[in-house]
Amino acid sequence: MLKVSLPNNLAALTKLGEHLDEVTNRFALNEQASYGLHFVLEELFVNFVTYGATVDGEMRITVDLRKSFLQIHIEDDGKPFNPIEAQSPDVDAVLDERAVGGLGLHLVRQYCEQISYERVQNMNTMELRLKTL
Repeated sequence: MLKVSLPNNLAALTKLGEHLDEVTNRFALNEQASYGLHFVLEELFVNFVTYGATVDGEMRITVDLRKSFLQIHIEDDGKPFNPIEAQSPDVDAVLDERAVGGLGLHLVRQYCEQISYERVQNMNTMELRLKTL
């Protein structure tokens, strides 16, 4: 199991990557699962820092291996934001006609087989299930 707290700072993205590499090695994840893990958590962390974090905010992440998936728990003290309700971009539109934003969260939803969100005691709380097979 991995438990990590990251400050509201894009420089912490490097530390997150190092922790995720440890998870990949410890759980012997294949390349596809490792890429998905990195993509999902890095995208959610960057969104937290860029759009939702408070000045002294932090994101806490727990990753645990289950039979055929990674169970991921994320908490942050940022502005209330439910990524499940975020509008998906029109991926079929011509590039010049697409609205800016939303593609990262759209891809996060594609990688995860299950996502839940709650706002609990001024914290954004997410549970994600990411396939490992």
